[in-house]
Amino acid sequence: MPTSADPFKLSGTGHYQAALEAVRELESRRELFAEEQVLRVELRSWTGLVDQAIESATAVLSRRGLSVRQRCRLRGVLGTCFLRKGAHAKAREQSKKGHKRAEES
Repeated sequence: MPTSADPFKLSGTGHYQAALEAVRELESRRELFAEEQVLRVELRSWTGLVDQAIESATAVLSRRGLSVRQRCRLRGVLGTCFLRKGAHAKAREQSKKGHKRAEES
């Protein structure tokens, strides 16, 4: 069985759609690790899947065991997605939550 592409490397080189496909392929074989779930949320946002990014970010944030960095990244994605949808108050709220979490750590 051929090894799948590394979604982190693909993302790092700006190949977001290919990275998202690689994450989907991983997800079809096993449960994603927390870092892979965060990357999937970011990729959904970067590829224009704003509603899916919001939905999955909210779900991933409810997980236990996320690092402060991962939680802040998710808040950043939520803020960006809400801005894209024109929900400025929600975007501001997510930004504040992310900054507060980062300052507390």
